[in-house]
Amino acid sequence: MRNEIKSIPIVMLLWFLTLGIYPIYWVIHTNNLLNSYLKPAKQTSGGMVILLTIVTFGFYLWYWWYKMGQMEAAAQQKAGVHIGNNSVLYLVLAICQFSFVNVAIMQSQLNEVWLKSEDEVDELDF
Repeated sequence: MRNEIKSIPIVMLLWFLTLGIYPIYWVIHTNNLLNSYLKPAKQTSGGMVILLTIVTFGFYLWYWWYKMGQMEAAAQQKAGVHIGNNSVLYLVLAICQFSFVNVAIMQSQLNEVWLKSEDEVDELDF
């Protein structure tokens, strides 16, 4: 999943320059990517996340940040990268309207997961 590693400065730049378009794409893509990596029993698609966010006037996104923190921690455990669970931090930052900070933290930690996951696949391929 090395191709999923994204530059944090570019992600942040796109987050602000696209006036809301890239954040929607990032949420959908990150949600679907973690779903495909972890294969949880109950999955919510990225499109459904956006729809529920619209219907609940943005409140669902707070829950999504909390849930993504838990999924991120599960992905770290699966990849053997133990950084920590940031669910509560993501929730608090989202409530305080600092979701862009969540994006930087989450993208950084997911980059570590994707890098480690790719290294494990390389070791198996001999």
